[in-house]
Amino acid sequence: MLAEATFERIFPLRVLPYPVRCRKIRHYCSDFATLFQISVFNFSLHKAKFALGMFIACYSRGGAYLLHKRKSTSKYLVALAAIALLLFSAVPCARAQQVTHFLIDDFEDGDYTTQPAWWRFDGIELEIHKYGSEGKKDDGTNRYFLSITGKAKNWYVGGLGTYLARPKQDLSVYTFLGFDVYGYGPESGQIKIELIDDDNGNWKVEYDEEWVPLYDDRFIHELQVDWEGWKHVEIPISAFQLDNSGKGNGIWNPLQKNGSGGLLQIQLIAIASSKIADVKFSLDNLFLGVDDE
Repeated sequence: MLAEATFERIFPLRVLPYPVRCRKIRHYCSDFATLFQISVFNFSLHKAKFALGMFIACYSRGGAYLLHKRKSTSKYLVALAAIALLLFSAVPCARAQQVTHFLIDDFEDGDYTTQPAWWRFDGIELEIHKYGSEGKKDDGTNRYFLSITGKAKNWYVGGLGTYLARPKQDLSVYTFLGFDVYGYGPESGQIKIELIDDDNGNWKVEYDEEWVPLYDDRFIHELQVDWEGWKHVEIPISAFQLDNSGKGNGIWNPLQKNGSGGLLQIQLIAIASSKIADVKFSLDNLFLGVDDE
């Protein structure tokens, strides 16, 4: 009702001659449909809602004129209104899907060496296993996971990592790192998670002799795996601490800006529960997420 009243106030068609009325109705409907389409693609919800309301008001006020003049025009407008309603209802869903989830890897391709490619170093061993062997049934969507094992030398075992940066990619909206971990009890080991952002704008990480980034910030968080079975873990980005002060700019910079690659890579370092113990745990469904609030 509000849209119809607004339309009548802005476009007083009743005072116009009949032929002029018909031409203007067709013209206004076309304009509002175009405005609605542009607003949808630009995720401008307020403008899209206004355009849709005015389109419907335009049709409802002028439909009678068009109906007895040309039935095909009436059918066209009804169909266009239906499409507009469907598109409008899809806007919030499309926008939500854009920012709530960034999948790093779910290992469903059965290969950790591609899409994305994970590198490994030192004493770490990686294997893709199928669900059923670790207590979780294959439900058709989660079929594979990554098994991580190795023997420590003075607590340290080794690690794995993957490159995250892609052109025109914004990872700054994500507020936590999530993944599933399968533990084998108190002696499973510890995971040191490293996130490295790009501070010198060359989209790569240079290291010193101790494998500390020379020009980029490295943020870490340590997770003790001391349970049995699968557990879902979510770690706030705010829980990560800078551990190479003085190398980069000391600020969390996941956004690609001024030539920076933003968040470049993630690495997972395996630490044993004793100097010579074995490390054993499994990972699946690594992703960056956004808090509900």
